[in-house]
Amino acid sequence: MFRSSVGKVKAICVGAMIVAQGSFAFAGGGSTASCFVKAGGQVQGSNPDQPVRLASVMKLMTTFWALEKLGGPNYRWKTRIFIQPSNGEVHIEGSRDPFFHRDRIYFLISDLNRLGIKKINRLTADRNFKLDSGLVEASHGNAINEDHRNGSIINIDAATLKESFNTSSWWNLRKRTYAQVRAENAQQNLPASIEMSVDAADVVPSNPLAGKPGVKVYEVRSAPLRYYLKRMNIASINPMADELFHSLGGSDGFRDFLQRNYGMGDEAKHVYTGSGLQLNGPRRDTTMTCSAVVRIIRRMDLNLEQKYGMDLADVAMVAGVDTLDGPTFKQGGGALIVKTGTLVAGGYQAKNLAGAYSTTSGDVYFGIFTQCRAITCARSATLRKDTEVDIA
Repeated sequence: MFRSSVGKVKAICVGAMIVAQGSFAFAGGGSTASCFVKAGGQVQGSNPDQPVRLASVMKLMTTFWALEKLGGPNYRWKTRIFIQPSNGEVHIEGSRDPFFHRDRIYFLISDLNRLGIKKINRLTADRNFKLDSGLVEASHGNAINEDHRNGSIINIDAATLKESFNTSSWWNLRKRTYAQVRAENAQQNLPASIEMSVDAADVVPSNPLAGKPGVKVYEVRSAPLRYYLKRMNIASINPMADELFHSLGGSDGFRDFLQRNYGMGDEAKHVYTGSGLQLNGPRRDTTMTCSAVVRIIRRMDLNLEQKYGMDLADVAMVAGVDTLDGPTFKQGGGALIVKTGTLVAGGYQAKNLAGAYSTTSGDVYFGIFTQCRAITCARSATLRKDTEVDIA
């Protein structure tokens, strides 16, 4: 159960959809499914067992899998740095950390400078080292701009590796970004400037410094998993979700996880991405049933509470509290945990909403999935309006 106040929530209508008192009604055309379940009850609703395109609601499913497989919300990725001082070699042993951002490079160079290293003769990294090119580190609290939500996870190559560490090649924007990161992390006592030159760089299949005498090993740990998951869900960052999903085991792994632990493997037979984006050539949409979605959200909330003393608010958006962009969920009184999902490409579209809200009779976990052809969605959009409802 999530820690939230009970109050009046402004529910957003898609078409002529109204959500109130745990019941759902739809109009406006298109194939729809809606359902809800209370903490100890059975799933109820309209078409709860009909497969629907999840779009970004899938990120909640990816969040659940990550929490379960990685060992909980406090998990940290550990990237190891091998340094051979005698010949100026440095190797990065990656951990498939999908949230290794450029500002982590700033911290790493700063630490190397503190060790007296400002020049690397040969820099290597293995193929498990990923670099997110567009997003800032969650640990220092920057708001992620809408422009960044589709930034790239880089399967790093030698040229990118060298450029990332070679400060003399940085353009002014990179230098200003470092100054911003330094100001926002005053407690870290970062130097006014950092300096590094790299003569050669390469991506290698194995660690060339393993077992060599005189090699020093350091560890770069990520922020706790929960911070990244919450940021991923608030800003709906597709590359993060897809890389995380892939690193956990991909489609087959997700299916096996649900079957082995919850007997729900069949529910995931058409899950292809962690973000909910479709695969093309031919088009394959990630689908699950509304029933499966709300049961997983409920299980995630209960597991967080029972195992870690946390709840959904620690990994997902709280309406009226965490909203970064747009007016959609500016209100919510802390009573609504929500994830939206929208697909607009191709002949079919999806406008979805899933999450949980707090009532005086207990927590309710819900899913609302409007699936329609583009022309029908365009027509129903003219019916969109705000409706205030009491969820007491």
